[in-house]
Amino acid sequence: MLGAAAFGALVDRVGDLRQASLRLTVYQPLVIVPLLLAPGPAVLVPLAILAGSFAAPMITLRSRVAELAMPPGTGTETFTWLLLAVMVGASASSAIAGPLIETGGWRVGVILAIAVPLAALPALFAGRRLLPVAELQPE
Repeated sequence: MLGAAAFGALVDRVGDLRQASLRLTVYQPLVIVPLLLAPGPAVLVPLAILAGSFAAPMITLRSRVAELAMPPGTGTETFTWLLLAVMVGASASSAIAGPLIETGGWRVGVILAIAVPLAALPALFAGRRLLPVAELQPE
């Protein structure tokens, strides 16, 4: 919720879809790194709230790209496929991360949450031209 409120207030500053996608991909690991420094639950909880602040802006970005890319009259199908892709990705990630975390501890999960977007950054940067040139807010 805090991420959504901040993003709404700052949406004019994050740039168009291409710029925003790169900025949010860099932002995600930056807000997750502090979790590694948490000495216990009292510090971990507020840091986890900060770490989750990228979710609402990323969902907004993803939905805006889908809105711009979908053919007319296919909104329901487009967003259903989008939700399915998210659910399959979350399920697959959980299936992979679960055993890794059981073996290596919760910090392994945090390291994965930092490493995955950083690993995707070169592909996102290279493919940014595929994103529509549009503002995040519909006119």
